[in-house]
Amino acid sequence: MKARETHPASMRARSFPGERRRTNDIESATSQFFVNLKDNDFLDNKPGSFGYAVFGRVTQGMDVVDKIAAVKTGRRKGYDEAPLEDVTIVAARRVDAE
Repeated sequence: MKARETHPASMRARSFPGERRRTNDIESATSQFFVNLKDNDFLDNKPGSFGYAVFGRVTQGMDVVDKIAAVKTGRRKGYDEAPLEDVTIVAARRVDAE
């Protein structure tokens, strides 16, 4: 069982990554994630609706995230709103909290 959403609303701000669920089932997130490009209060935990889990913060490289966000999207390989060209993340690293 995954941990339930308990992070404060400020964690849905720009640069915080969150889980990507495929359905309204809070246990459906697997290996996909997103990075918030702006504050997204609608992702907060609300009565009757679990929010989206947040698991870190982009501390460097938001310029790269913004470039990825600028890639044109459309229908591709059975998905709506998919990048129309391949996007490859070459490296990412975990940094321990200070």
